Amino acid sequence: MLRTWKRRAGMIALLLWMAVVALAAWPAIARPGFLDSAHDLSVATLRLFGISAGQPLFQTDASPWKQHGYCLFVRERGTSGEPAVLFPPDGECRVMGFHPRLPPVDRATHRMLSSAWTLRNGDVESKRLSAGYLESIGRAFCRQTAQEDPPPREVEAVWIWYYRNYDDASVLRRNGLYFDYACAQEQLGEVAWHPNDKAVLARWGTAPW
Repeated sequence: MLRTWKRRAGMIALLLWMAVVALAAWPAIARPGFLDSAHDLSVATLRLFGISAGQPLFQTDASPWKQHGYCLFVRERGTSGEPAVLFPPDGECRVMGFHPRLPPVDRATHRMLSSAWTLRNGDVESKRLSAGYLESIGRAFCRQTAQEDPPPREVEAVWIWYYRNYDDASVLRRNGLYFDYACAQEQLGEVAWHPNDKAVLARWGTAPW
C-alpha cells in the first residue's frame, strides 16, 4: 500500500514538473492568453532552481556554443599584505558538474552583473544604472569586511564566463568584467568590460581562472 502511494506521488510530481517546464518555455506568440498566469508561475518556479526557461540548450543551428558557467572572484586590498579573497568563500569557483540550485549570493550577483552588462552601452540613464549594480556589489563586500583592523582600502572583482561547445564538448573561457571599488569613499573605480588575459593579469597579479 505504501509503495503504491509513493509511486503515485512520484508520478504526480513528475507530471507537475513536466507541466512547469512546458508552460515556462511556451513563447508568448504561441501561448493562449488564459495561460499567461500559469506561464509566469512556471517561470518563477524554475528560477527558484536557478533555471532560465526557454533556453535552446541543444539547438546548435545558430551556434554550438552555449554558456556553461560563470565565476565571480572578489578580493579585498588593504594597506599592506597579500589581497584576501572574499568570494567565493573557499576561494575556488566550480563550473563543472551538475548544480541543481545555486547559492543565493551566486544567483544575486550574477543577475546584477548580467543587468549591468545589458545596460552598459545604453543611454546616460542606462549607464548610470549599470554602474549602480557594480557599486552595490562593491559596497556589500566592503561592509562585510568593515570590522577588520585595518579595514580594506578597496575591493576588486573579476567576472569570468565559460562556454561549452555542444558539438565536441570543448570549453571556452571569456573574461567578462574587471572593476574595483574604494571602500572609504564608496566610489566605483576602474571598470573594464571584456578585458583580455594580459589586462586581467596586470591587475590581479595571478590568473584567477
